[in-house]
Amino acid sequence: MFTARGVPCAFYFMISESGLGDAGILDSTVKTRPSHGMLGHSSVRMYAYQPAEGFAGTDQFEIDVRYDRSGKTFVTTMHVQVIVSN
Repeated sequence: MFTARGVPCAFYFMISESGLGDAGILDSTVKTRPSHGMLGHSSVRMYAYQPAEGFAGTDQFEIDVRYDRSGKTFVTTMHVQVIVSN
């Protein structure tokens, strides 16, 4: 993901069921918080990142996503890297 210094960015994610559509996302939780900014969410699929004031560089965080696929529950970890430009 890319953003500019001081500019928040948001992202939405899906888990595809082999091209047949979206698997049922049950919940998501922040596993590792960013080191140089704040992370929040407005729904189970939508998160927003705000770089810390004056920060430019690379930040990262992880989100655990629990989802249902064909009646079975799975958990996967999303690793998100944000590049904040000057």
